[in-house]
Amino acid sequence: MLLGRSQLNENRQGDFIILQQIDALRRENRFLKVGLIFCLVLSSLPYLTGFQPETIRAKRLTVERIDFAKGELVTLSIATDEKTLDLVIKDATNEPVYRFVHPLMGRGLWVYNAKGKPTAMLCSGLFGGGLVLLNGDGRVAIDIGAEDKGGRLRVFNYDGKLVWSAP
Repeated sequence: MLLGRSQLNENRQGDFIILQQIDALRRENRFLKVGLIFCLVLSSLPYLTGFQPETIRAKRLTVERIDFAKGELVTLSIATDEKTLDLVIKDATNEPVYRFVHPLMGRGLWVYNAKGKPTAMLCSGLFGGGLVLLNGDGRVAIDIGAEDKGGRLRVFNYDGKLVWSAP
């Protein structure tokens, strides 16, 4: 009988050891689950808070329009003109500030006043460069040019009639 009781004792001890191991595995499993959830929350936190990278690097960037904004207010935008394919920089009121033109014979830069009217043009072409200053109505006031034969300077009155020129 003693032999039977010792086997029963060993079985109880074996069961107790197995229960202890199962309990330890449950604690470890619970710890791993909490750790996994913590890691998932921590890794998704930048996306949930609206994280934006400071620098975007690319070899080529193709966009139709770039808006520079302060909050919801767009202060400046760069876009191509749909009709002429010129590059236009506009202010907060959507009026042009600068226009980079791309004609067939050369390049140019237009400068606009606060009302969106052109006031100056800087041009470079196949045969020379030039500077044109415009009055408030958009008429030519002064025309300075550099050509193959030399320079020229022309002054116009308010009506757009030539007043003085050299040479």
